[in-house]
Amino acid sequence: MKMRPGLLTLVLFSVLVPSLGAAGMRSPWDVRLPFKEAVIHYTIDGMEKGTETVYVKDYGRRSAKYHKTVTSMMGMTMNNQTVEIITPDWHYEFNLTERTGTKTVNPYKFYAEEFARLSRAEKKNVIRNAEEVGGIFVGNFGGKVEKKAARILGYDCDRATVMGIRSYVIHGTSLPLKIEGNMMGMAMSTVATSIDKGKVDEKYFQFPAGITPVRDERQEEMFRQMAATVVAMLKEPDGAEQFRRNPPIPAPGTFMPKGERPAGAENRENMNMEDVGRMMEALKEMMGNGDQQLPGR
Repeated sequence: MKMRPGLLTLVLFSVLVPSLGAAGMRSPWDVRLPFKEAVIHYTIDGMEKGTETVYVKDYGRRSAKYHKTVTSMMGMTMNNQTVEIITPDWHYEFNLTERTGTKTVNPYKFYAEEFARLSRAEKKNVIRNAEEVGGIFVGNFGGKVEKKAARILGYDCDRATVMGIRSYVIHGTSLPLKIEGNMMGMAMSTVATSIDKGKVDEKYFQFPAGITPVRDERQEEMFRQMAATVVAMLKEPDGAEQFRRNPPIPAPGTFMPKGERPAGAENRENMNMEDVGRMMEALKEMMGNGDQQLPGR
């Protein structure tokens, strides 16, 4: 079983977001955008070409993403049309091409629950260690983070460079405004062209007609276990060092319940075009997009 693209982004950000810190004793996973409501337009170019629009409400706690692209690879093309809706409680994904939909509990709920159970001293440890964790994670992939390295559409952005991909994220948030780079000889670029702040219509948060999302409880249980593991690690005085020695994040494509064969190196001889596409999406998403993901809280 493979993790769906949007969920991969969300679960990775559930670990990466704490590096952004938090005000006071607020949970490190309670990260807010600098605008209450907005529409963000993106242009996607490279191996995948098309557009993406993200609708934001309540400082990012609710978002809806409309993704429409064509992917060209090895002489073949794939049409991609998806809708992703995130609320504080749920994460929904709809594939308009295949007419399918799924839903899971928003992983951030599990982190909030784990954080709320901690003592004040443990919460302080989590916040302190979380600030260091982001740099550790990126460093483990041979990358680096430069704070306020660029200004895009009027916002200071931190630049994270990992595995040849540069991601520019609004400082203090998890929202990327630019992704660019070259992976395995394939160029990729996702660039925000405008941010229109103002009232966002509720119609963008309605489910696509004719598609009923099916709940994936197995993924939820995996998220719950990961949240418990991450928070248990960060609550300790040496939590950051523990994270450095044993990062609780599987490699992209291997998020699956115990007992199932991972889709890793041992399966590469069986990879088809769809598998390669998923791998590329996973790598892009790890940097903050690919399937441009705005984590909901």
